[in-house]
Amino acid sequence: MTQPSESIVRLRTVRKHYSQTLTAVDDVDLEVARGQILSILGPSGCGKTTLLRLIAGFEQPDAGSIEIEGRLVADPRMSVPPEARRVGMVFQQHALFPHLTVADNIGFGLPRVAADERASRIQHLLNLIRLPKAHDRYPHELSGGQQQRVAVARALAPEPVIVLMDEPFSNLDADIRKKIRDEIRFILRQAGTTVVFVTHDQEEALFMGDQMAVMKAGRLVQIGQPEAVFRAPGSTFIAQFLGQAEFVPARVTQDGLETEIGGLAQSVDRPPGSELLVGFRADDLDFEADAQGKSLLLARFFQGAVCQYRIRLASGRIVHSMQPHYRQHAPGTPVRVWFDPQHPLPCFDNGQAVETWMLGSDRQAQRLPGSLSPD
Repeated sequence: MTQPSESIVRLRTVRKHYSQTLTAVDDVDLEVARGQILSILGPSGCGKTTLLRLIAGFEQPDAGSIEIEGRLVADPRMSVPPEARRVGMVFQQHALFPHLTVADNIGFGLPRVAADERASRIQHLLNLIRLPKAHDRYPHELSGGQQQRVAVARALAPEPVIVLMDEPFSNLDADIRKKIRDEIRFILRQAGTTVVFVTHDQEEALFMGDQMAVMKAGRLVQIGQPEAVFRAPGSTFIAQFLGQAEFVPARVTQDGLETEIGGLAQSVDRPPGSELLVGFRADDLDFEADAQGKSLLLARFFQGAVCQYRIRLASGRIVHSMQPHYRQHAPGTPVRVWFDPQHPLPCFDNGQAVETWMLGSDRQAQRLPGSLSPD
């Protein structure tokens, strides 16, 4: 969490009900620091768009408070209107006015600005979004990515203290989505803007955010730097949602953890004999063809630079391994499987993460024989 003096937006125990049985936002505490891009990631229906609408002023909280730059803008008794909050919005559909030129769309939020200052501001933003000569073009004359850049420029025109982005890339074609998000992040960085970015796409959340918050059923369940959340998810829900994690039972021993895939030289905050789940992703698992192996390669999925293999362990459990595209094995091949992570794997007890660390001075997880391994 940021220090109060650094915070642009601060939410305290904010709650929003839509009915007696539907709580869209449930006791959310959140602070967003000046110049920070915060990604909020979660599945459909988790409350992330409602949270954005509460900050913008389109909804009023039923409990808690919202401050922007230290000013109270909403609680159950009052709500400052959206136009008075100095908040910019970028929507999924771009929401550009089709009958206005690019320049007039960008300048729409500058009605009280002197003409020369307005023209200068519009030109500055056109330069920023790399459309310096697009003044007189209309939205239908632009590509989807160019329209989104204009939408960002329009949001930035009134110099808001924060920009809220509601899944802004979801309606773009897949082949341009990555290029556009890179451009938009560059634009926001150049402008020094504070941003709250809502998405259900984990790759976008990891790429866009300086900080990332994961939301579930109206609650923020984990927040931190994207890489830290990815590597150390706080629950099995977060591990599965962020990176499609898989799990195997593990037993705590004096030497680390033992699983049917093998052992790991890492320790957890549980006594020997405790039963846990180890979470891993396809890039943490390796295998080799072995006529004596008790696991079976079921399928190979070509994904360009990599191939993903589906493997059935001796127990019947299905796992996946990601390998370079040039490494090819035929379905039906008996294989021997082992962990090959380059970092500690997260461990869970009753769905919640437990503290884990490496044994010894070597920071890389080590492969151990594994007394539980059927291979």
